[in-house]
Amino acid sequence: MNVIEMSPSHPSACKPLLELLVGQKIVSIGRVVNCEPEEYVLDKEINANEFFMLTHGQTYISFENDICIGVMYSPSKATLMIWKDNEVDLTSGEPKTKRFDGKIMKAGESDFVSDEIRKVLGRKVDSISIVKLNRNPTVEGMSPFEDGLLFNFEDGDGLVLGAGVVKCESAALTLIPLSFKPLVEEVEIIKIV
Repeated sequence: MNVIEMSPSHPSACKPLLELLVGQKIVSIGRVVNCEPEEYVLDKEINANEFFMLTHGQTYISFENDICIGVMYSPSKATLMIWKDNEVDLTSGEPKTKRFDGKIMKAGESDFVSDEIRKVLGRKVDSISIVKLNRNPTVEGMSPFEDGLLFNFEDGDGLVLGAGVVKCESAALTLIPLSFKPLVEEVEIIKIV
């Protein structure tokens, strides 16, 4: 297998890594949690099972080819950042990461995870697209403004990771199946692999 080592970068700069994920099944999804889910749910006035999708925190996705990617949104760069992560093992009983403080909550192991997220586990990635919010062109140039990543599945559904790209109140990095919440109308979808 082709091993790619990289530091966090915007999705279009990570095409070789993303190519390795096409045709692979999603095995596990984890989110770094730095707060108490109960308090977050009350404070944000969301359903408990939406916590995993809408909370702040980096996301990790592992695939059947043993590749784990990390995903975060960088407000200072106004872009999504991804990387291949060799330090996170989502298959262990208590997954941990040295990269960030907090514990990792795994999809499928909590009441704070929706059935829609659980249904993503085991799905095969058909293609991957970048999601960009339409912005005033005079602002662009410094950053690629890649606001989200869309993992497309064969049946037309998909998993979106991004900030501000789905119809919900959260400005944080969201992790939402398209069957649960649609993309906002002001986006451009660019197939990358």
